[in-house]
Amino acid sequence: MSQKLKCPHCNKMCNGEHGLHDHLQAKHGIDEPDFEGECDVCGCGPVVPQTGMCGPCTFGEADTVGGNW
Repeated sequence: MSQKLKCPHCNKMCNGEHGLHDHLQAKHGIDEPDFEGECDVCGCGPVVPQTGMCGPCTFGEADTVGGNW
């Protein structure tokens, strides 16, 4: 059973990391990592362009490090 994750933009609950990714891409236009930017929270990169934060800070999942979303 996949964990429910909350969208940081609209608070919609999504089924797992892939569900959240699909939601963010479809509803909020989040797609490709910004490899030039630094996270507003921790200073790491790449960042999700629409949030200004890296994958782990945006999605709350360590597996998203390095643009793996």
